[in-house]
Amino acid sequence: MKKLVKLEAPNNIAAIRKAKGLTQQQLAEATGSHWITISKLERGIIKLTESWMERIGEALDVNPLNLTLFTGKSLYKTHIAGRLHDDGKFELNDENDEKSFVVLHSDYFIRPWYRWFEAVDGAMWPWFQDGDLVCAADLDSGANTPEYLGKLVLAWMSDDLAHFGRLERGAKEGTYDIFGGGRQPVRNVKPERIDPIVMAVFNVPIDAPQSRDDEAMYGKVARQI
Repeated sequence: MKKLVKLEAPNNIAAIRKAKGLTQQQLAEATGSHWITISKLERGIIKLTESWMERIGEALDVNPLNLTLFTGKSLYKTHIAGRLHDDGKFELNDENDEKSFVVLHSDYFIRPWYRWFEAVDGAMWPWFQDGDLVCAADLDSGANTPEYLGKLVLAWMSDDLAHFGRLERGAKEGTYDIFGGGRQPVRNVKPERIDPIVMAVFNVPIDAPQSRDDEAMYGKVARQI
């Protein structure tokens, strides 16, 4: 007789749906589909495309990333502080908005001094792509931080304006230059605070090859900087 093997769920749809007390029929009605379609999506028979992620995420009132992020592992919820735009503007997320939270597979990624934010508008190209989640360490170290020279940082000019890039000394004493990849360097600035980038969760396209044995090819990928 064949041995029965319990398979991991290919996504988090069923777990989130059940946690919210919804049936497959109710989720189907909320997404304008059939409960059989929902069942097939939950079991991986129908491909969970970006379009489906948006529809189901909206119906379940969660960040669509939570439908696939680190499936089958112990999950820890963390708040995404905001989104960094190409002009350096930092758009804060509402801490009461469930959609501003994502789940990660380890509490290693959650510390009181970690602040996670999302890359948008090509603000962190070429190091990070839109949709990547980037973590900066808020160490209250001020702006006199020579140990961060040559490293990726967020240089905060105010509470809602930050320059992202590689930190170098400026031409004027006590100033820094920020080299942001595809943009012109920001030169001779005096940030209020400099936070080093310590890790990131990369937004691997949903159509990319996936392997359960290799986390680097499955869902999103966490890497320490």
